[in-house]
Amino acid sequence: MNRSQLEHLVRAACDVAGVADVLVIGSQAILATYPDWQLPAAATMSLEADIAVDAELARAQMVVDETALADAIDGALGEGSQFHHTFGYYAQGVEAITATLVPGWRDRLVALRCDTPQGPVTGWCLESHDVWVAKAVAGRAKDFEYCGALANASLVERRVCDERIGHLGAIDRARASVVLARAFA
Repeated sequence: MNRSQLEHLVRAACDVAGVADVLVIGSQAILATYPDWQLPAAATMSLEADIAVDAELARAQMVVDETALADAIDGALGEGSQFHHTFGYYAQGVEAITATLVPGWRDRLVALRCDTPQGPVTGWCLESHDVWVAKAVAGRAKDFEYCGALANASLVERRVCDERIGHLGAIDRARASVVLARAFA
């Protein structure tokens, strides 16, 4: 996925959910921080973006049923949808609690602003180190590859990742520490 495709998903998700702000919490959130050309292939190989409607981001707009809106995004823009078949990439409707997020993550969100005929919308994307930690905690093979690629490209700092890992619970901290040792070896 590239930045233009993520912007398209943000616009579409905001339209489906009827909000002006969504949260991008998966690997493709990195596209708000770095230009496509600077990212290693392992960081942009995913065809999906994890998108949530977060009650805190939307509080001024409406009362939010995060689960229902995640289902609506997934149904309209998700894997196997007409959107996916048409464009070749898709959104996975999720809730913010899907990812393990480090305290203070909201203060570090990166805005991906997109214009629409109805006005601007924003995809609030996890900051690069927060994405890295969330992927490290997930710990799947593709997450190891992603974390290693960002580390090898010097797009995240070991010190910052280590500091944020220190704020996790014991099990998540142990899992992420293994990834930290491998990625920055």
